[in-house]
Amino acid sequence: MVDAQGNDTDSKTPTNPKWEKQKAALKKVQISFELAQNVDQQIRIEAAQSGESPSNIIRRVLGLTVSPPVRPRLGVSLSQQEIENLAAHYNTDPKDRKTWMRNAAQTIHEYYKNERHLK
Repeated sequence: MVDAQGNDTDSKTPTNPKWEKQKAALKKVQISFELAQNVDQQIRIEAAQSGESPSNIIRRVLGLTVSPPVRPRLGVSLSQQEIENLAAHYNTDPKDRKTWMRNAAQTIHEYYKNERHLK
């Protein structure tokens, strides 16, 4: 049975509020825009200069709500082979994700700390 708020009243397991938020997030649809190269570049530059994501810039332009990031982070997609290569580079097991990711993050920090990227 479902109550007026849409909650399952027959369930013997209490509903975790975090799960409800995740369930709502799953209902979102991601869309991609094909914009002129100069517009795409302007969005990325504005995002970098303001410390926001390009998605937030687009949401702001479209008049949608913008929430501050909970955990600002940068990501990269890695193939299994790339994971194995990184793990080997840091002399760790590919399954020990925490260790090779920590070492990779340290490499990135050192790269920008030493300003080698400017050369």
